[in-house]
Amino acid sequence: MPTKTKLVLEQTQQGASDEVLVFPMVAAASPRRIGKESFIRCDVATMKKVFWYVLHNSLEIDTYMDAFKSEFPDNVMKEEFPRWFEPKIRKLYIEKDPSCTDELFALACGPSSTPISVNSCVVNDVKFVLEEILQFAYTSFKVVLFRVKWFDTRNEGRHVKRFVTRNNITQIMTATASYKDQPYILATQAKLVFYLEDPARQTANLWKVVQDVNHQWGQDEVMIEDDA
Repeated sequence: MPTKTKLVLEQTQQGASDEVLVFPMVAAASPRRIGKESFIRCDVATMKKVFWYVLHNSLEIDTYMDAFKSEFPDNVMKEEFPRWFEPKIRKLYIEKDPSCTDELFALACGPSSTPISVNSCVVNDVKFVLEEILQFAYTSFKVVLFRVKWFDTRNEGRHVKRFVTRNNITQIMTATASYKDQPYILATQAKLVFYLEDPARQTANLWKVVQDVNHQWGQDEVMIEDDA
């Protein structure tokens, strides 16, 4: 999975009511939507995943996560923390506590359930074309997410291999999916790679050669786009 990364803000020139995009510190530029746009409505299950993923990738809330773990050591963070976090931040906001910034309040409120959907996006001058790219609006910023699949590339002993690197060539087995309950990443966490057929293997349709990939996220999973 992508490592946790700080979310920072960049204002864009949009007149009196500036739009604010959220993206990881490692990004050189904010994502830019291109192509036909439409509004869609996400169901409750999808919104829970989006809400948690953005929270989990914001270092601003680490202090609150630590407090939650201390207060409820046996609770499941992913399920219980959002319900605990929202009223806590709302209380600070009402009390005009200086520690409650507009961004922190927006994170607690969560995004709109009617994001803008496009099928292509430019990030750091690289164009990504996927089945689903969503821009979610918060009260003071916006977040662009990619819907992705994950291959299970964990090797099991000497006989079950799903991830092989030889002579600077990376090969992965694509038969098994992973992290099915975590279908989104921040747009700026994506890296463009190519998956090529591996004719040297008997199961060539299942094995792919990965061209120009840098496993900054570790070698247990490899992100791929949804089939268009």
